[in-house]
Amino acid sequence: MCSPFTDSERPTAEEEENRLARTDLLQLSQVCSRWHSIIMSTSRLWSTIKADTRVWAQSTLPSAALLHLLELSLHRSGELPLNLEITVDSDQFSDRGILQLLVRHSGRWRNVSLLLNPHSIDHLAGAKGNLPLLENLALHSAMNIRSQADVENVFFLAPRLKSITFTGPGWLTGASAFPWSQLRYVKIGNGDFSDISLGALPFLPPQACCCEIEVDASMITFPYELPPITSNISTLLVSLWMPHFASFNKSPLHPTKRHPSTSVEPHTFPVFRFAETELLECLVLLPLLEELRLWDCTSTEDDTAVITDNVLNQLAWRADQTNLVPRLQTLGLSSTMEFREESLWNLISSRAVRPEIGPFVVMVLYLGSQREFSPEFLAQLSELEKSGDIVFASGHA
Repeated sequence: MCSPFTDSERPTAEEEENRLARTDLLQLSQVCSRWHSIIMSTSRLWSTIKADTRVWAQSTLPSAALLHLLELSLHRSGELPLNLEITVDSDQFSDRGILQLLVRHSGRWRNVSLLLNPHSIDHLAGAKGNLPLLENLALHSAMNIRSQADVENVFFLAPRLKSITFTGPGWLTGASAFPWSQLRYVKIGNGDFSDISLGALPFLPPQACCCEIEVDASMITFPYELPPITSNISTLLVSLWMPHFASFNKSPLHPTKRHPSTSVEPHTFPVFRFAETELLECLVLLPLLEELRLWDCTSTEDDTAVITDNVLNQLAWRADQTNLVPRLQTLGLSSTMEFREESLWNLISSRAVRPEIGPFVVMVLYLGSQREFSPEFLAQLSELEKSGDIVFASGHA
C-alpha cells in the first residue's frame, strides 16, 4: 500500500512528484497523530533519496517547488548518512540546483549513484574534501560523450571509499582523481553506449582490488580499438554479451601481436553465444582462466550447439603443454546434451589427476532435453568423486 518508489527506469512526471514528496510516508503519517509523530521523527525513513530531473520539465510543479520537496527530505533525514540515486540529464538550471543542494550535505553521503553528463561534474566541486562517510560511488554517463571530463579531484579525499562503478564514456580517471590505493572493487561498463571508459585500469592497486568489466557488445560497432592498456591488478572479472562474436579479435581487451602489452588476463570470463570455432579461438588466449561456464544457444534455427565432443576433448588435460586453459578449476555446462558421455568423462578424468590445484568442479544442467546421463556414467563419476579429486553435480535447469 505504501511502495516508496516506482520501479520504472524513467518515471513519469507524476511519479517523480510523488517520489520527491515521499507520498508513501505522508500517507502513513495521516493514520493518526501518533503515526504522524513517528514518521516525521524517524530520520532513517527519509535518508534514501531518488530524483530524476529528466521529467521535471513535464511536471505540473515548477523546478523550485520540486527542489523544495527534496530539501524537506534532507531536513527530515536529520544527521544520518544519505543514500542517493540522482539522474541529471542536462545542464539546465534545475539540474545545477539539485547538485548544489546535495553538495551542501556531502558530509553525509554514504552510497551515491549519479547519472549525469560527465562535464556536469564541476557542479560537485563543493564536495571536495568533505566526503568522510562515502563508501560506494557510481558514476553513469547520461550521453554518449566521447570527450573526457575533468573530475577535478572531487572524490580524491574520501577516506572510506571502497567501491566505484563507471558506466559509459567520458570519465577521465587520472592518478589523483580517486583514492585508487584504498579501493577494493571497481566495475566498468558501457551500459547503453557505444564507448567505455577504461582509464581507471592503470591506476588500480595490484592487490586486494577486484575489477569487473561488463561489456554489452551489441551496443558497440566493430572494429573498435583502444590504445594499449597495462594494469597490475591481480583479479579481473570480464562479462561479455556478444550476439555476434566474430569480431572478438578486435576487442580492446584482446592481446594482439602488435601490442602484446595490452593483454589483461581475466580470472573469470563468462561468455555468451559463441560458435564452436570462435569459442576455441578465444580460449587459446586465456591461459589464466580458472572458471568457465558455457551455455548452449539453440533457441533459434540457425544456432548450433556450443558444447560439443570437440570442445570437451580440447578442454581435456594434456601433459604435453598443448592443452587449453591449463588452470581451469571449475566448469559449468548448461547444455542440450549434444555430446557423448565419453567426451565428458575424458575431460573430467584427465583434470582429476592434478590434486595440486584442488578438486576439479563440474556442474551440468540439462536444458530442454529428454536425455540425461546414464546410470553407468553417474556411477563412474561417483567412484571418482570418492577420491576427493573432483566434485560433480547435475540436474535440470
